[in-house]
Amino acid sequence: RMHRALKSRSPDLSDTRDSTVIIQRSRKTRNLHNHAQLVAAIQQRYPQAKVQVFKDNPPPNILEVARMFYSARVIIAPHGAGLSNMVLAQQSATVIEILIKPVVTCFMDLARELGNEYHGVFGNATSQTAPMYANVTEVLELLTPLFANDTSQSAVTV
Repeated sequence: RMHRALKSRSPDLSDTRDSTVIIQRSRKTRNLHNHAQLVAAIQQRYPQAKVQVFKDNPPPNILEVARMFYSARVIIAPHGAGLSNMVLAQQSATVIEILIKPVVTCFMDLARELGNEYHGVFGNATSQTAPMYANVTEVLELLTPLFANDTSQSAVTV
């Protein structure tokens, strides 16, 4: 239903799933201190990936958010509320969550319930308030099967 409602408000919306959405948290907790390194590494390794950065400050227009996540082939994010936007993605999106300990499985459960492929990658944070760094190598390895033979996308940063 949600996708039909979105399409009724955006008749030009394509069913093409061609973007890699990376969520950048603006808060001090659970934000990736190596976010720029992660984005750069993905763009360098997979120049065909269409990378879109979702920023929560200032809060984006809801229709823009819906369009961004609807076109997502991949969603990469630190654990946090921004991952709930995966409900806007089409089925079979790949979700990569950067985890902290103790692990909370709500987004893993949501991804699977929605029919999405889920991968949890441990960051190095020891608590919700500690600086968090994504394991860039592990994220790149998870993206390899998706982009290794794909030359259909063009590189874009938003």
